[in-house]
Amino acid sequence: MSTLEIKFSNLYKIDVENQTVTLEQFQENDNLNLYVMDLLQKVTDEIGDREYKFQEGARTIQGALTKIINEEEIEDACQLIAKRLLQEETTAQERYGHLHDIQKGMLIISHVKMTGVESKIIISKADYNTFLEEMSGEIKSGLPLKKKIFKSFIANLTNGVISKIVTYDVNAKVSKYWWQEFLELSVVVKDEENTIRAFNAIEKSILEPLKKKSKSDYLHLWNATVAYFRGEGEFLLSHYRDNVLGVYVPYKSDVKIEDLKKKCNELPGKFEFDHRFEKTPNAVNKRFKKTIELSNAIDLVIKHDIANLSGTFKPKIEGGRKYIMIRSDEGYEYAQKQQEIE
Repeated sequence: MSTLEIKFSNLYKIDVENQTVTLEQFQENDNLNLYVMDLLQKVTDEIGDREYKFQEGARTIQGALTKIINEEEIEDACQLIAKRLLQEETTAQERYGHLHDIQKGMLIISHVKMTGVESKIIISKADYNTFLEEMSGEIKSGLPLKKKIFKSFIANLTNGVISKIVTYDVNAKVSKYWWQEFLELSVVVKDEENTIRAFNAIEKSILEPLKKKSKSDYLHLWNATVAYFRGEGEFLLSHYRDNVLGVYVPYKSDVKIEDLKKKCNELPGKFEFDHRFEKTPNAVNKRFKKTIELSNAIDLVIKHDIANLSGTFKPKIEGGRKYIMIRSDEGYEYAQKQQEIE
């Protein structure tokens, strides 16, 4: 990516405990420039977890961003944003303080020029202690993104008009107060639709092509995928890519996991779903059912994922004929009765 041009960057210390918002001033500090440039470079390189839009009727943050874009009363607009964050973090601390403390942080509001027509407004909350250490020169730049930034908002601008809004959050669970209360955002694609699109995309682009190449690998990855989508909690594309696909060892050597992972990265853009969202298993329950034809007269119906696939199904060859063994008490009793009848 080309070198960033920072049109302006304001830094505020947000301290919920002492209820203060402080504009930080650093004169002739090379460490500050290195820190901000490194942070902004990392944030602008991020794809973002999820796409958002401004809530209907919400004007506070949207109005402040309009002033920044138009280069009108920039200092007042930034101060308003900082004070609003303090207000919402205070409320969140009172509401969720029994679960975890909201960390004291450095709010960085920046307007960054990318090209002649493209720019970004970035609102990031960064680790305050790391910030101070870097300002004193105790830490060199190059820390991983998650060591510096807790969360960020990125408004992509084309010719001064916001074209896309995304957020990024290092927390295990996205902080709702950040995007909903503080930034006054709502999601573009809802969780249920995200779940449907993501499952359909993975099935169509990752799983189905495996059928012809390796049915055994297809069945195992289908089973692992269903298990992931059936579980409660968040969908993370990176988790599915690295911990579902990435850890799988194929039966056939021509099944290339790295190729599947690369294809996985392309799915959100191609099928229009977010990299991160709350899973809605009920939305795709019907898709979990899988029918495998065993013969012209018999189908094997799998209703959902199976915890121990290899321990449940086993192949068997006897007298030159191929069989499938299925671990089942009920099935065993049924087959035993059929033999007694015959």
